[in-house]
Amino acid sequence: YTMGRIPINSCDFSPYTYNFDNVSDDFTLEHFDDSLKGDEDTGMIQLLHDALAVAKLKLFGSPWSPPYWMKAGNHPMVGSPYPCLKQDKKYKQAWADYFVRWIQAYEKKNIPIWGVTQQNEPLFYINFWWEACSFSPSQQTDFIRDYLGPTLNRTFGDRVKLMYMDFVKEFLMDVSDVLLQDSKAAQ
Repeated sequence: YTMGRIPINSCDFSPYTYNFDNVSDDFTLEHFDDSLKGDEDTGMIQLLHDALAVAKLKLFGSPWSPPYWMKAGNHPMVGSPYPCLKQDKKYKQAWADYFVRWIQAYEKKNIPIWGVTQQNEPLFYINFWWEACSFSPSQQTDFIRDYLGPTLNRTFGDRVKLMYMDFVKEFLMDVSDVLLQDSKAAQ
């Protein structure tokens, strides 16, 4: 293998739900847990160090859910109907900044991050009892174009890759037809 995927925050296979900033409306991420305690406690950090000791891997992060306070439903364990992310610009920018803090925290632990996806399974729009967040194709495009793309580029240049469509191939054209028509989002 040459590539590995890391959940940003807990995911449906995590032993418990966690994220790295549980303080409501912490738009500056002052309370972001740079120690990545949840990933340390679950053994993920050690596992990644062990894997990197035997192979050069391109590692990328994928979020299942932002912290509950950024979600329209205010609940970490429930997917939400469109839109998942609160629509106020402050929440969208805080979520984009969260990606940067997560990458920086991993890299401080000598785990290089090659890229990120905007969202794991973004087209799931039903409520279920694990971490999830729904983004329609146009919401994905807007978030990538206006927040996540520029924030990653400002911080990392083109070193950290941004991928879209972290989902089954059945929906590839649904998202691509919208996102790739937007020249700024498609960069």
